[in-house]
Amino acid sequence: MIMTKTSSLGLKGVVGAGLWLGAALVVFGAGCQPSESPQMAAKKQIEAWLERMPSWRILHNVPKLPEGVSSIDEWTNKWVAEGNAIEGVEEGLLALLAEEKGEWRRSIIVKALGFVGGKGSVATLIRVLGTDRPLVQRDAAEALGKIGDVEAVEALGKALNTPDDDVRVACCGALAEIGGKKAESFLEKALHDESEYVRDVAKSSLTRLRTGSWPGP
Repeated sequence: MIMTKTSSLGLKGVVGAGLWLGAALVVFGAGCQPSESPQMAAKKQIEAWLERMPSWRILHNVPKLPEGVSSIDEWTNKWVAEGNAIEGVEEGLLALLAEEKGEWRRSIIVKALGFVGGKGSVATLIRVLGTDRPLVQRDAAEALGKIGDVEAVEALGKALNTPDDDVRVACCGALAEIGGKKAESFLEKALHDESEYVRDVAKSSLTRLRTGSWPGP
């Protein structure tokens, strides 16, 4: 085949255009990131929500309540409402807990499950109560009390043998919140705890369980 001058120029033009287009795709493509997955977006949303946890911020010496909030309870209620508005928040928190190793972060996640978790969180919280470090165990007991599922009573009663006083105290409070004859039996045994602190809380917890309110100061 004989290529004419005109066809040769046309071929060069096509090749040149192709090279320019390829270069443009490289340049512009470099600035284009893959779109964020829904799972990653949800994870970031939950993590940002956790950072606004009132108790966490108070412990970090935040000097005043947010604008438009008049009490800690109101602040907490607003924060909980924000969490409940996040789609899949309970599942997301459980996923974060499964991958988190740090004691402080695990504590925060477990606390949050007490506010927005439900039946789906109970088995995980029971496992944490039985195996984690004392700070996280304490928070797991409190979370189980907030959720109020009777499935947790046996585990809370067993945890009354934990060496850490704060864990045992949290278990007493949780048993009082859940209630029932079995919880009452565990609290009666806790009246004989070696720690005066635990005994006092067990007594108050029994009052709460039997009357529906905590004793006054």
